[in-house]
Amino acid sequence: MSDISPSAIKTDAALEESLKNASTPDEMKAILAEAAVRQGLVTRDYYDPSVLIPADRTAASTKFTKSITGEVADVVAIKTKNEGAQQFIDIDLYHCKFAIGGKPRAQVKDLYEVCGQAQKSVSWCSQDKLVDLFSHLLRREPKRFKDQEATRFQKGTKEQLYRIKESSRSAVVRARIFIVQPALSQEGATTPQLALLAATENYLAETYQLKFGVIGSP
Repeated sequence: MSDISPSAIKTDAALEESLKNASTPDEMKAILAEAAVRQGLVTRDYYDPSVLIPADRTAASTKFTKSITGEVADVVAIKTKNEGAQQFIDIDLYHCKFAIGGKPRAQVKDLYEVCGQAQKSVSWCSQDKLVDLFSHLLRREPKRFKDQEATRFQKGTKEQLYRIKESSRSAVVRARIFIVQPALSQEGATTPQLALLAATENYLAETYQLKFGVIGSP
């Protein structure tokens, strides 16, 4: 169940009774997953609710989604924090794809496009371009859906993003890149899949020393 330990989940009589009545390991996992969501330890992925993401990865002050080909990423999450006298702005770029048939498959082609998008997005990850990113996101808001305006913000506001942009003049801006592909199984990943992920990780590290994360199915 993601990378949340079952020991982190607080149990009560009702949860213990549900686990006791579970007839299969998968049913027990589902019960624990739902408990973790209720307790705020994880959140369900926006694109695939079967994928659980630890809460510390989603604690962003601003989240921005795209719906147009050629955009920065499917989800841009931005968080600010202070470490001593220095302010940091952390940007996470999420490139997301769906699982054909809704289940993991041991096929490397499920990763080609999303890994390609991750590698392409390094063009936004120099210090200067990361600052420009805020202006780019502000220009892309709002979007239009069925001839009506609709915000791209899942969390936060345009005003918050503008303030973050202003503070980026003196802050250190850092970035990480993630791919989200529920068709990839953490336990059943094949050698070709792992090789492609390793190549992507190496490219990001060599280009701008970027950290690379992969979110898939158990």
